[in-house]
Amino acid sequence: MRCAVIDTDGLVVNIIMAEPTDLAPAGCSLVGIEDAVFCDIAWSWDGSSFINPNPPVIQPETPDG
Repeated sequence: MRCAVIDTDGLVVNIIMAEPTDLAPAGCSLVGIEDAVFCDIAWSWDGSSFINPNPPVIQPETPDG
């Protein structure tokens, strides 16, 4: 399973192949990443979901003319 390595500030510092119950690096914890979920290094973990620090910007539609 893919796991996010989360530091004490809730920052994803690495993505590894492991089980969430495996031993995490010192000062970190492991959070399993489900197949349908995407996250990457530098994202945040709020305790229940991953947060993209740079969400896509959606441009408002402008009328033609």
